[in-house]
Amino acid sequence: MSPSPDPERGVPHAERVVEAALDRPARLGPGRLVLLDGPSGSGKTTLADAVVATARRRGLDARVVHLEAHYEGWDGLPGVGARLAAALDRLAAGGTARVPTWDWHAGDWAEVPAELRPPSPGELVVLEGVGAGDRALVAHATLLVWCEAERSVRRARALARDGEATRPLLERWWDAEDRHHAAEGTRGRADLVVST
Repeated sequence: MSPSPDPERGVPHAERVVEAALDRPARLGPGRLVLLDGPSGSGKTTLADAVVATARRRGLDARVVHLEAHYEGWDGLPGVGARLAAALDRLAAGGTARVPTWDWHAGDWAEVPAELRPPSPGELVVLEGVGAGDRALVAHATLLVWCEAERSVRRARALARDGEATRPLLERWWDAEDRHHAAEGTRGRADLVVST
């Protein structure tokens, strides 16, 4: 899993996301948390990068947190929400949070967890990845955005990104994300739905 190479693809939607976030109150302490969820290959990373770039062009402080660093490998979607929920509570209270980081090459947790700093006043924090809209994570969210694309497009993007050799792992992941999103009802709870 790695970031998309074309952040400009998400620019039209990025304007909508930034506007919608700014129209709502801060709920992550003095900052606004934007959750970008949707199936693999739906354009979440591209949109996250475009949202951050758009916010910065407007003079806002903005950063992105990628969930892929916090899954426990290819079978790690369950539990990621609970793992990060306590971290968001600490950030909302103005503290820093240390969260486990998965080393994809070693296939194990990294020795040093990631340290997340609390948001600055008015900052946009974009949390992107499958499971970002988990019910355990929405308490401090200003906006939940669902990204979607045709299944064939999503699958082609994921295979182009991760390589044909990962197909068996991706097949397992796709099944897991379908089950997760169905159980969570994520799309139905989204404040914005964008098609990429």
